[in-house]
Amino acid sequence: MSNYSNQWWSVLNGKPYITVSAKGIANGLSEIPNDGADFGPDTPDTQTYGIQEAVNYASNTGTYKVHLQPSTYTWLAVSTTQQLTPTVQVPAGVTIEGSGIDKTIIKINDSTLTYNVPFVLNSNTRITGMTFDMAWNQNSTYSPSSIIINNPSSNIEIDHNKFIHQALPWFIQLYATFNSTSPPSGYIENVFIHDNIINANIPNGNNAYESILVSNSKYVKIYNNYFYTDATTSAMNSGFFAIYDYSRHTDIFDNLFETPSNAPAHSPMMYFSDTYDVHFFNNHGIFDPTNTNVSMLGVFNSSKYVYIEGNVFTGPLAQNVDGYANFVSFGLGPDAVANGSGGPDGNVSQNSGWNDYVVIKNNYVTGAFKLFDFSFSG
Repeated sequence: MSNYSNQWWSVLNGKPYITVSAKGIANGLSEIPNDGADFGPDTPDTQTYGIQEAVNYASNTGTYKVHLQPSTYTWLAVSTTQQLTPTVQVPAGVTIEGSGIDKTIIKINDSTLTYNVPFVLNSNTRITGMTFDMAWNQNSTYSPSSIIINNPSSNIEIDHNKFIHQALPWFIQLYATFNSTSPPSGYIENVFIHDNIINANIPNGNNAYESILVSNSKYVKIYNNYFYTDATTSAMNSGFFAIYDYSRHTDIFDNLFETPSNAPAHSPMMYFSDTYDVHFFNNHGIFDPTNTNVSMLGVFNSSKYVYIEGNVFTGPLAQNVDGYANFVSFGLGPDAVANGSGGPDGNVSQNSGWNDYVVIKNNYVTGAFKLFDFSFSG
């Protein structure tokens, strides 16, 4: 190691956090290495603006916090002239902190790759203070997620971020480790998703998946978020969120969901499927989409102990008597069976059993053609 390198590493020791810049000599955006930050484009052999090297260093030295300076960090996908920007594997215990929404921006540059996730999180990690622009080149066939949470892991926080221009899959995905015949080997536990702005739109008319996919989890809390579509949305994704297979003890509260009159919608707007002990309370929904055949909430496939309480949903959702709009739809999919093998604790199995013990009370609902709808295809 050179004398310069020795001096540089000794300077980093003892700092309260590590800094990263998207600007440097290597990309012609600065006249000094890494624009004065600890890591950046001038970090030797980096493919991630020095972010991977920074989080590794923060983990190895016990600093545990990496600060991304204001700039746009452009994630490159595969093409004939560009190199793939790898996924940053965030080690256990590390926080990546941006400089604020619309100040630190993670932006996808090319949509020729179907899997190019900026961050994968492990236990005791946090992502905060940045904007994820996932399909800004208007290619709706691109399918990255912004953030994936590894399984098993615990104590994850995703807060004070903005997610825009959703591509095909989920902005935030809790990674599943099961299939239709094999229950999961473990869980993602204690996840807190709060105070985010989530623009669930996709350009060019293709349907996307849910904005947040919760599966294989315990003790997930989603709260104080703003979910919305807007006039630029050509097709609503498959709901704002899904609380899905092998999930239990999930709380969704104090969120605002909005679909304006000039935006399409999907039915249901959000749903629970194969879940155990879900609490959906104190949420506010404003729905006035262009199509009326929507349901606000869906309860499907062996969801047990679901509590829907104290919510306010307004709209006009039922603009003609030929259409239908429901506050809650109940359904059982074609793969449902009376009994299943269950997960590690035996409570819930993928697509197995009937909905049981659903409590709906003290909600204020206007504009729905029907409060409830029951449909069974299995």
